[in-house]
Amino acid sequence: MTHTIRNSQNKRLVKAGFTLTELMVTVGVMGAMSATAFVNIANRMPAMRDERAVAVLISGIRECRLAAVTSNMPVEWWVSGSDLMLWADEDGDGVEDESEVRTLDIDDRGYYSTYPSRGKFDSRGEVIQMQGSPYPGVWVFCHLETRYDWLIVSGKGDVRTYQTGMFN
Repeated sequence: MTHTIRNSQNKRLVKAGFTLTELMVTVGVMGAMSATAFVNIANRMPAMRDERAVAVLISGIRECRLAAVTSNMPVEWWVSGSDLMLWADEDGDGVEDESEVRTLDIDDRGYYSTYPSRGKFDSRGEVIQMQGSPYPGVWVFCHLETRYDWLIVSGKGDVRTYQTGMFN
């Protein structure tokens, strides 16, 4: 600081203000810090979107389980493209009526598949063993932008995530 001010009685000196060099250094440091932060956030965005897609899928599967328990009837669910479909046979005719099928949007940037092709929760929220499956449970494969995951829905309806690989 270089600016000095004398009071009216000329007794005390008061320093005030900043030099141009001090201001330029401060602005330069702040600019470098914000540029570094922006680059780090931009590099992390695809991974954060993938984490969100998996979280939305898990949330949708749990919503299907909750629908089975609250409606006291079995609910089938499956992945179709980037949507999680769920069907509760409300009229009991065994036919998928358009009004009985709900769609939950997952994420359109990934590829999803289930084994067996559909999962089903009973009225207690447990997984019903589907025809063609050697075990009571459902596997969901998620192929995303930065990684691929397996979700395993166990017989009791618990959802576990296994991240099996990362892409560069």
